Amino acid sequence: MAGFASVATMSPSGIANADFAGLGSYSELMLVINARTCAIAQTCLVQASIDGGSSWLTASGDYKLLGTTGAHPLTDRTQIALTNVAGSPLSSVLWFPWWNLVGKWKQAFIISGNEGLTQFMVANNAALNALRVFNGASANFTGGTIYILGKP
Repeated sequence: MAGFASVATMSPSGIANADFAGLGSYSELMLVINARTCAIAQTCLVQASIDGGSSWLTASGDYKLLGTTGAHPLTDRTQIALTNVAGSPLSSVLWFPWWNLVGKWKQAFIISGNEGLTQFMVANNAALNALRVFNGASANFTGGTIYILGKP
């Protein structure tokens, strides 16, 4: 069984969106953010695409936040929030264990020093194939590095 391989690296600065396309061939995907900063104190957010990044899953309910107790109902969201702590440099990991699975919703686990372990569901049965990382209020990135790791 093959392990994770480096797929893409970006050190965004002066841009609002860090887009990663061409990810449809990976069964598992891991997003690693190291020391991300932005122009104003904002939460770091993620959205996925099923059409190669031509459009993004942005409707309320496209993402479901599971409570820390696992209680239902799920909370509808328009994106995955990597942390609720805005401002200081952010380092976080977002893991999609079934990234391109067809016919099922996809789980996403956030591992963050600020929030601990958080679980989201991407409420779409199509395979995911692109990822967007951005900041609230369209704030530009000012530093940090984003890594995408994939597993065949």
